[in-house]
Amino acid sequence: MITLLTGLSTPWLVVSWILCAAAALFIAVGWVSVFRRGMRGAGAWSTCILVHAVWAWQLITVVRH
Repeated sequence: MITLLTGLSTPWLVVSWILCAAAALFIAVGWVSVFRRGMRGAGAWSTCILVHAVWAWQLITVVRH
């Protein structure tokens, strides 16, 4: 979203990296939950795919700048 509205200046890059790291942390917490309880239902799978796709897109966007 940031790249659509403006060029990434240094403060935006710092914020983007912080958000990307926070997202990675939340994904790791989700994986711990999956390892402990297992994956349940189609809704969980669709959410998992969506979260990983958005995070990958965010990471690629930040790395390219």
